[in-house]
Amino acid sequence: MPYYVFRLSADRKNLTLLNTCAKYPEAKEICRDLRIKQGPNETDLIRMAFAQNEKDARRPSSHVFEGMRSVLFEQRFRVDLLVNAMALNIVYLAGGIAAFLAFFNNARVRGQLLHVGE
Repeated sequence: MPYYVFRLSADRKNLTLLNTCAKYPEAKEICRDLRIKQGPNETDLIRMAFAQNEKDARRPSSHVFEGMRSVLFEQRFRVDLLVNAMALNIVYLAGGIAAFLAFFNNARVRGQLLHVGE
């Protein structure tokens, strides 16, 4: 899988693909060079992503990681990312519970549960 190097605008709305590399050291070096060339007043961020295709590379790594990056680099707490992460957690939890109950009910109907008791 290739490594993608992006420029992310300060407002986090524009993500521009700068380069694609086959090896990590090459992508790391490109990122380092681009960050060194940035001026002190330039607020765009240079990001590297490892993904199967460009579409996957454009997705944020995680709501939690992006929120922590925002706190560390911008000194700003992004509530929208926290709400999105919590909503996804609720969806995943509900899906897990539904799958467990479906499998449990199927095993109970087939009589495949262990009979444990005193």
